[in-house]
Amino acid sequence: MRLLTRRLFTALLAAVPLWAAATPIDLAYNAANTGPAYAWRLDAVRVSADGRKLQVRTQPVGSLPGGMINLGTYPWWITLVAYDQGAGRTGNGDRWRGNAALPAPTGRWATVATLAPGSSTVYRVQPIATGGIVRGLPGVTWSGTVQGTLTTDGTRGPLDASHLVDFDLHIVGDQH
Repeated sequence: MRLLTRRLFTALLAAVPLWAAATPIDLAYNAANTGPAYAWRLDAVRVSADGRKLQVRTQPVGSLPGGMINLGTYPWWITLVAYDQGAGRTGNGDRWRGNAALPAPTGRWATVATLAPGSSTVYRVQPIATGGIVRGLPGVTWSGTVQGTLTTDGTRGPLDASHLVDFDLHIVGDQH
């Protein structure tokens, strides 16, 4: 079993007081809190033949309604992208509950990340606007953008979780 690096969402909530609503904060969690239930799931995901695009299927495939990239599990996770017959969404964990609709792509595949310059395995996630509530703090909401990278093992064509080597994703935003 190869060792996979699991860099995920540096939690800065403890360092940012609630009254600092106008200060950008990294909304998320520390991977150390995920425990052994940590899981990655990639369904109907591929790297284009030229290696430049990481894509998710937007139409049904087999018993799946569409493609998905999900990293982590309850209560600490992020669904970077999930498509259900053309309608896309993104979401994240229990503390920072939130989700957003993704724009409907043309065709049957949506490009969610593009190859970083000078790399053959690191893909930059196209920014995804999202927002939601802060669980346990009534009336406190947040909005932000999912940003970061996904690193593969260099495989082109269909990908599953075994092809994902690393990721570094953040939801950068403001608390309101």
